[in-house]
Amino acid sequence: MHRFCLILILAALTAAPLQGQSLGFHAGASRSTMNVDDFDDPRFGPIAGLSADIGFGGWFGLSVRGSYVQKGAGGELSFEGVPVTFATEADYAEVSALLTARAGDTPLRLLAGPSAAFVRTCTISVTFAGEGGGTVSEASDCEDGADVASIDYGVTGGLGFVVGDRIRYTLDVLYTMGLTDAITEEGAAGQSADPGKHGVAMVVAGVSFPLAGR
Repeated sequence: MHRFCLILILAALTAAPLQGQSLGFHAGASRSTMNVDDFDDPRFGPIAGLSADIGFGGWFGLSVRGSYVQKGAGGELSFEGVPVTFATEADYAEVSALLTARAGDTPLRLLAGPSAAFVRTCTISVTFAGEGGGTVSEASDCEDGADVASIDYGVTGGLGFVVGDRIRYTLDVLYTMGLTDAITEEGAAGQSADPGKHGVAMVVAGVSFPLAGR
């Protein structure tokens, strides 16, 4: 799937004149949640990837990004009086196409557009009190307990800052609202599962370099 991300970025670059193009990389941190009962503990993780920025002239542009993103959440509940801690952790290769709009001559910009995340790995972990006062931890692939959607579609938007002329430095605060049920209605064990949707808040810093002189 990383090849698909690279192909999409290259396609975006070939669709516009070199004069308005730049290529860069970005990295940051994320906070992921799931809107499911008892999933109260967010998952924190890194973000890293490549970006291709295309200027349309004036204050508008397009930022196509391929990123590694961690999603999931966890929580705690009581089963027959025994406290149980659980977590779902999924790593994704995410592609987003964000329209950008600068606020005049200021460094402020708005970003909004669709995203699609392709699951790479996913695990479910459970920790509970065992006999003798110790704890027992178990982890398994998500398919052993509840099927996870292979593609997580979403809508991403936020606010960012851009400084620099030829070499540009960016800082974006973004939120991705998931549109796809993160967990399918029925797991591999045949048990019903509350599907839920991901919500991911991100702070991302980046740098980009022009592909042609100005």
